[in-house]
Amino acid sequence: MIQVQREDSTWKDVFDKTEMEVAIMASTRKKYTSAFQTPLMQPPLVQTFGHLGTGRAADMVLDGSNEPPTVMDQYTTRLIQHHKRPDSILQHGLHPLILPVET
Repeated sequence: MIQVQREDSTWKDVFDKTEMEVAIMASTRKKYTSAFQTPLMQPPLVQTFGHLGTGRAADMVLDGSNEPPTVMDQYTTRLIQHHKRPDSILQHGLHPLILPVET
C-alpha cells in the first residue's frame, strides 16, 4: 500500500499494483524534472553551463570570475554569485573530480 496525495491535498490509500506503479512513476517524473523550467536549464544559459554544470563556465562561477549574462534575472544572478567557492576551501586545496577506484 502507498498513499497518494490528490490535487485537493487530501490523501488516498492505493492498494492496486498497477495504480501504485502509475503513481510512483508520476511522482518520480515530477521530482526529477522539476528543474527543467528553471532559468539555468533554458536557453541561453543551458548552452553556457550545460545540463551538468561541470564545464568552464561552472569553474568560472566557483572561482568568482564569471560575468553574469545580462539576460539573467536578479535571482539567478544572485544564486550564481552565491556559489563562489569560499576562500577557506581554497586554503585546504581542491579535491580531484575523478577519484581513484581501489581494487
